[in-house]
Amino acid sequence: MINGSFKLGAARVLASWQMQCLVPGLQDNGNMNGTSEQADILPPNCMVKDRWKVLKKIGGGGFGEIYEALDLLTRENVALKVESAQQPKQVLKMEVAVLKKLQGEN
Repeated sequence: MINGSFKLGAARVLASWQMQCLVPGLQDNGNMNGTSEQADILPPNCMVKDRWKVLKKIGGGGFGEIYEALDLLTRENVALKVESAQQPKQVLKMEVAVLKKLQGEN
């Protein structure tokens, strides 16, 4: 069961949007202990679709990254989930479809 309500505005717009706000040199950067870290997809203060201003990264995993952003239209803080266009398995569109089916359900 899903508790609470959610908005799909940002997800609906971003699911089909190609990134234009990428950090230069998006690649693995080896660190001193031999593990790799990948650069964030969106830098702080990046503008997305002239509507959302990225504030900070708040999470990430194998299928994307989550950012806190300010919706300049509504002045609300929102969460944006993005995935790299170079990622071999694209799942964000599927997640949006599932959330749309669940919207309005308890």
